[in-house]
Amino acid sequence: TAANLDAIGVLINLLSLYNLVQVLPPNIATLEASNIKNLTCPDNVFCSADLEHLFTQCSVEYQLRPVITDHFPIITTINLQPELIETNPKCNFRDTD
Repeated sequence: TAANLDAIGVLINLLSLYNLVQVLPPNIATLEASNIKNLTCPDNVFCSADLEHLFTQCSVEYQLRPVITDHFPIITTINLQPELIETNPKCNFRDTD
């Protein structure tokens, strides 16, 4: 429909404007329709392109779906380990004689 095309245009513009990338691989089912049990892909995970390398996992865990829900949980693991920076020891003039 025209409304859907307008909405997707807004999304595409925002993705471009903020340099966002999709981290959840495409075509991964994230929802099971409760009435007809069709699997669909309405959910996505986005991050800035600068942070994409920090994602170590982004996947759907079907076996972890809670009872009475149609969405499957998306498990995302991000490496937040800070980089170690070498520092040079500084002189402590207060400890001198």
